Amino acid sequence: MLLKRHIPLMIVIGVGLLTLFGHFINNATIQNFVDNDATQ
Repeated sequence: MLLKRHIPLMIVIGVGLLTLFGHFINNATIQNFVDNDATQ
């Protein structure tokens, strides 16, 4: 039961941190994700 609550939370936190730090990372794949997918 603990994992059912924490796994989706970790996914959301991970995507949020990737979006936040993606503005500072010079990688074409991450820049494409941040510019096109994460900010819609």
